[in-house]
Amino acid sequence: MSSITTRILSLLVCVLIILIPWGFSNSFVQPQTGQLFILIMATPVALVFILLKLFKARKQLNLNITKTDLVLIFLMVVVLIQMLVQHQTTISHVLGLISYSMLYLLIRSLTKKHTIIFFCGLLVAGIAQAVYGNLQLYDIYPSHHGLFKMTGSFFNPGPYAGYLVSIIPLAITLFLIKYTTHFKIKYKDLSGAEIPAPNESHNLNEPGQRVKLSPKLIFLKVKKITYKNWPYLIQYLIGIAIITILLVLPASKSRAAWLATIGAVFFIFIQIWQDELMVNTILFRGKWKFKSGKILSSTLAKILGILIIIVLLAGGLFATYKMKQGSANGRLLIWKVSSEIIKDKPLLGHGINAFEAKYMDYQAKYFQANPESEESFLADNTKYAFNELIRIATETGLIGLILSILLLWFLLFGKPVDISKQEKIELIALRTTLMALIIFGLFSYPDEIIPIKLNLIVIVALISNYLVPVKFLSKRNIKLQLPDNTIQKRRTIGIVTKSLISCALIAGTTYYINCGIRLYKANTNWKIAFTTYQMGAYSACIENYENAFPYLQYDGDFLLNYGKALSMAEEHKKAVEVLEYTKNYYPNTVLQTALGDSYKALGQIKKSEEAYLQASWMIPSKFYPKYLLAKLYDETGQDEKATQVATELLSKKVKIESTAIKEIQQEMRAIITRNQNST
Repeated sequence: MSSITTRILSLLVCVLIILIPWGFSNSFVQPQTGQLFILIMATPVALVFILLKLFKARKQLNLNITKTDLVLIFLMVVVLIQMLVQHQTTISHVLGLISYSMLYLLIRSLTKKHTIIFFCGLLVAGIAQAVYGNLQLYDIYPSHHGLFKMTGSFFNPGPYAGYLVSIIPLAITLFLIKYTTHFKIKYKDLSGAEIPAPNESHNLNEPGQRVKLSPKLIFLKVKKITYKNWPYLIQYLIGIAIITILLVLPASKSRAAWLATIGAVFFIFIQIWQDELMVNTILFRGKWKFKSGKILSSTLAKILGILIIIVLLAGGLFATYKMKQGSANGRLLIWKVSSEIIKDKPLLGHGINAFEAKYMDYQAKYFQANPESEESFLADNTKYAFNELIRIATETGLIGLILSILLLWFLLFGKPVDISKQEKIELIALRTTLMALIIFGLFSYPDEIIPIKLNLIVIVALISNYLVPVKFLSKRNIKLQLPDNTIQKRRTIGIVTKSLISCALIAGTTYYINCGIRLYKANTNWKIAFTTYQMGAYSACIENYENAFPYLQYDGDFLLNYGKALSMAEEHKKAVEVLEYTKNYYPNTVLQTALGDSYKALGQIKKSEEAYLQASWMIPSKFYPKYLLAKLYDETGQDEKATQVATELLSKKVKIESTAIKEIQQEMRAIITRNQNST
């Protein structure tokens, strides 16, 4: 592509990076769905650029396939196989996967000189979100969550802080490493006047050395020179981004974001430490800087530095753990239960989106095996692993986990091509940002947040542009002409080939757009149905749910809403059918209690009992499932069981006092008293 075309493409991607976070829309049941539709609409534009590149006259082809590309291809194959076999992937996930793949390919087709444009886009996006967060803190704009004052354009402070983490390390790195140092030699006499350089050569690796040239004493002086300052625009963006983001990041109260930012700063200095010249330039000034730089660049100093970093990070982890110990223990419970999911299918995993589909049932099994566990007060309805590596192992098994770790290793430590000093700094900035996202992903769920995932794809693609190609796959100037054919035949073959590829791309794009339109209509119907349900018109909302079902039939949240609406509308036979189907995608206490209600209405008491019991084991600290079970026993004449469950509820430790709990306890006392009087 021409220089103008590539610049336009880079700017369009930057516009997408800036706009995506603002796609949060209350026009959908899940407001982040608006971000997905912005991404879907941008994909056909990417295909247009591919067609332009395809039809551009070219006699030679340049391939630049890196190890990261190969690992990504293998990982994509694993994901696609899982999608085809497990039947758990929603249309939105498929369209998103296509969009991210197209974005990656487009950025990989660009050269390293366009990286600075993407830096500007990321910084502007971060500044816009940080300013919005500051305005929310001062009550100028409302947040998107009733319990939190600041959310940016996200649904809670956690993803918002994670998004800022995908940008702040970039700004900090570019701020710290704005230039490198070159040695320039000046010869001066004792009076300080500069004189022409002598013919003798001297060792330039000894800065500040004195060289005696009779009859004058000559000083070999080293002067710092900046190789190339960042353009003024990006310098201002760097400063503004650091100030605005650091003002709101502490207020997010996201421990994962804090750890990621601190870890990124340590990672910056580890990379600086590998270059004595950078140590001298950045960490020290004055006459001691060269001696100090040499000391810090020694192997012993690096080992001591790594130990200090480990101690500080361990201290930071312990401090953040103590800050919200209950929340941290809750995540430890999730990871413990997740290990059981992984054990059942360690090699290939349970399939894409399987964590959401499997976790709550495994949590119920865990508490059935450990009924007296104090961890029951930490449990809740969970659909996130709060650790991306655990989620990957759950869904794609050890194969997917190993490929993911290998990909991260190549991205962070892969050998770069011969790059300039400026490109080296750009690579350090990108790797630091990736490291921050990795740390954040160990304690949160960035894969579920579209703007964070988009930034991650951009960063991964940009890093790949700096890495050494695989020799046996990457060749330069591959000739496309066929030596045995005439020019006319070659042109004919070229036109036919390009036409076939273009037709395939156009057909695929048309189908893609059609799927996007249908998905949009389905989400619109879901919103109408959900709004109608909240108004209490349960029967009226069913039609909209039915219209949306063909395109959202693998979406656990949608299925749960649909099944609950059928149960409330007293269409219990259909409700049981939908809710039983929903158990394959998002089992939780809401589903089990609704299922128990419908089975009870149909007179299937045993199945109703099983559903209520399953709900009670999923979250043992909840009163409501056992309350429904006691009512079931009481209404069906099972007085002994009703008394037993009622007694359990009265002796049950209360997690959070509420009026509802007191009313339940009052009803349980009435059941016990009535049964005692009857005997």
